[in-house]
Amino acid sequence: MSEKLTGWTIAEAFGRPLTEIFHIINAQTRQLASNPVDRAIREGVVVGLANHTTLIARDGTEYQIADSCAPIRDQRGKVIGAVLIFRDVTEEYRSSEQLRQSEERYRLLTEHAISAIAVQDLVFDDLGAPVDFVFLDVNPAFERHVGLRKNDLIGRSAGAMIPGIDKMPVAAIYGKVALTGESVSFEQYWPAKDRYFMINAYKLGPGRTAAVFDDITELKVSENHHRLSKRVLEILNGAEDFQTSIQRILQAIKEVICCDAIGMRLEKDGDYPYFAEEGFSADFLGAV
Repeated sequence: MSEKLTGWTIAEAFGRPLTEIFHIINAQTRQLASNPVDRAIREGVVVGLANHTTLIARDGTEYQIADSCAPIRDQRGKVIGAVLIFRDVTEEYRSSEQLRQSEERYRLLTEHAISAIAVQDLVFDDLGAPVDFVFLDVNPAFERHVGLRKNDLIGRSAGAMIPGIDKMPVAAIYGKVALTGESVSFEQYWPAKDRYFMINAYKLGPGRTAAVFDDITELKVSENHHRLSKRVLEILNGAEDFQTSIQRILQAIKEVICCDAIGMRLEKDGDYPYFAEEGFSADFLGAV
């Protein structure tokens, strides 16, 4: 194997300088690498090759290698030479480098992305239904959206960290994605932040999903204003009495802004003859 990797036969290598036969460089810098034999003989210790070591064979072929070098001692313990053991790890190195580069691209993508990105594991109840999820990774944009730091989120459940998320169908949707493998896009309003998000969810593995969030609040507000304006005009153009029109307008406003209760009182000639409400309790109305 050593003859194959170096390109020198034993007879050809005999008597030649080690650096000519065992020509190694750093794979990333292309600079000459320190020869482990020199140190093993000089210090009398076992020496391993540094990472990213490339052996250049006699014909110019390059191999990624891993090796170790140990001193040879005589009966009195004096170092009289060294034994060098090395092996071809080119395929292992290539796979490792591809993985490293992929992880680096992922890191750069997520760190600089405008969209919020989160990776999570689903939490299931005894019947197998998704009820929560635990954060595995989030990017800086996600931190800005939720107002929480990555270190505080990782390993914690969404139910414990995100106010009001238990009232949203997010865990159920992620569960469906994890079960079917089908990616989904859905809009979600977050009352605690008064923000709208477009969420794209993808399956990463068994019980694991990734989600990409985009804040669409300005778009939704604009759409809601347009929809409400259109609805108010339709109501006002209808052949109904003014009090009924007010009530219907109030219902339309309540639906658009997703509030629990809303009221309206209109003034006329110093009095307030028109009043309408939606969602208030009788006790509250009696108190006011």
